[in-house]
Amino acid sequence: MDGLAVQFAGGPFPNPNFTRQYFTILASRDPVAIDSLVLPRVEKLRQMMSVPPIGNTASYIKSGAYYQLGTTDRRRIQLVHLQ
Repeated sequence: MDGLAVQFAGGPFPNPNFTRQYFTILASRDPVAIDSLVLPRVEKLRQMMSVPPIGNTASYIKSGAYYQLGTTDRRRIQLVHLQ
């Protein structure tokens, strides 16, 4: 997941009003884990800019975990920080 610059609202086209530099790249064989880590951060950015939460449109993350396509269990997600 390329999180160097994050657009958290105003899509689908580029909108600099809702873009922040995040300087993060996440790599995994588990896309459910990546999305479960990113969603709270996106929601926080949306809240700071008084944009409504994503809500049920992100229910695919829980569905992915339910169908064992990946995990949302933070205890099973290992983050390795590289510099």
